[in-house]
Parts: sequence; structure tokens; C-alpha cells
Amino acid sequence: SSKLYLISLSSIALLTIIGQFFLQGTVTQSTRDAHVTNLATRQLQLSEHLSKTALIIQLTQDSKTRTGYVEEFRNTLDLWERTHTGLQGGDASLGLSGDNSIPITNLFADLLQRYWNMDTVAKNFLATVDQGPFYSALPTEVSTLVSQLLVQDAAFSQGMKAIVRQYQKENSEHFYRLKQLSFLLSSLLLIVLLLEGVYLFHPTLQQLEQTSQELVATKQLVQQQVNWLQGILNNLPAFISLKDTQGRYLVVNRPFAKFLRTSAEEVKGRTDHDFFHSQLATELQAHDRKVLETNLPLDF
Repeated sequence: SSKLYLISLSSIALLTIIGQFFLQGTVTQSTRDAHVTNLATRQLQLSEHLSKTALIIQLTQDSKTRTGYVEEFRNTLDLWERTHTGLQGGDASLGLSGDNSIPITNLFADLLQRYWNMDTVAKNFLATVDQGPFYSALPTEVSTLVSQLLVQDAAFSQGMKAIVRQYQKENSEHFYRLKQLSFLLSSLLLIVLLLEGVYLFHPTLQQLEQTSQELVATKQLVQQQVNWLQGILNNLPAFISLKDTQGRYLVVNRPFAKFLRTSAEEVKGRTDHDFFHSQLATELQAHDRKVLETNLPLDF
């Protein structure tokens, strides 16, 4: 029984530890999946931002204001390129591992040409607007490059949306599998607890019930013996009583109770001072103390 109990506790502890590691892994995996999906979604926003910023640059007449937008375009292009590369090959600064599934890897391969097309047009646009002083008018080919950039943005966004949807699909599948494993661990823990209840606690409860029944039977036997002894005492002509060490009556026989002009039940828990005058009660208690001290019978 002790061995089974130890095995049961060890199993519960092991399942609990596994559950904690599993929960931590689930949180980590969910956080990583959400981060990657967010960055993939941001790629769409960055692509759109490049097109809009290029259009603003084209329409801005003030060269100083245009300079700010050109710098914004440059920074956005750099982040767009880094994120795209990091989603595929990993980038520690962006928190990307580059660990993609085969379907996502294939989608990135399909997107490669459209990415290069947009990247080339964006770089050509940046090189064109960087030519000459910013206070001069923009070259005429800027308009053509902006139109090309809008077209390439639409093509890139179409492919990138498919990648985002695949990321979201895989995230849902990961979550569903983790949920199934969590249910499995919970079920195993419940089974162990049920087995513990059947093979350990149930026999223990049976033993406790049996012990309780034995105690009740013993109490009844003792009560029978007390009643039998009380019957003997009640039929003896002598005054018989039992006291505790504090001088309180525990048992008196019927003749003594009759002498005290009360019942045996009324005498229980009371002292000599409750029935006799003070001097006699004090003498009786003095005799009782002497008997306790000498452990010898005393006649008086």
C-alpha cells in the first residue's frame, strides 16, 4: 500500500512538472507565432507605405518637405528589406528565427520575383530623387517610377497576403494541437487520481469504517460492563462512590445517592461541599488527599 501510494504521488508530481513545462512551451510558441504573423502583416503595411510615400514625394512641391519624405522612404525600404529577409532566413534583432514550414517556404519562393521587382523599382526611385540638389525640380522619370511602384506593390501584396493567411492557418493548427496535448495531460492526471482513489483511498476508507465500527462495538461493551458494575454497586448496602483527583464524584451507588437525597446522575461532577457542611466536607477531602498521597486504604 505504501509502495502504491509512493508510485501514485510520483506519477502526479511527474505529470504536474510535465504540465508546467508544456504550459511554458505553449506560451512561448504562441508568442513566437503571433510575433512572426505580426511582422508578416507589417510587411503588407510597409509595402503600402512605400507606395504612398513615393506618391507624396512626387506631389510635394516644397523641396525641404520633400527631403523629409525621401528620408522616410529610405528608412521604410530598409526595414521592409530586412523584415522580408528575416522572415525567411532569421534576424535576431527582429526576433525572427526563420524556421518556416514547407508551404510557407514555397510561398516565399513564389513571391521572390515580385519582391525583387518591387525592390528594384523602389531603389531606382530612391536613386532618382536623390539626384541633384533637393531644391531643384524632380526628374521627369519619377512619375513613371511611381506608377511602376504602385503596380509592383499590388503584385507583392497579393503574394504576401497568401503568406500571412498561411501563417495564421498554421498558428491555429499549432494552438489546436497544443490544446489536444493539454487535454491529454489533464486526462492522464485525472486517471491517476481516480486510480489512486480506487486502489488507495477506498481501501483506507473501508479500514476507517471498520475501525469505527469496532470502536462503537467496544464502547457498547464497555457501557454494558459499566451498567453491570453499577447494578452490583446499587445492590450493595454500603455507601460506595468513586471520585477523580479533584474530589469530584464520578460514580455513586443507589444507597449513597439515597442518603444524599438525590439521584446518582445528579451527584456526578459535584464535590463534598455540595452535600455536606463545610467542616465535614473539608475532613472528607483531607482523607481523600491522604489516600492519593499514600496510595493506601484509610478507615475513618
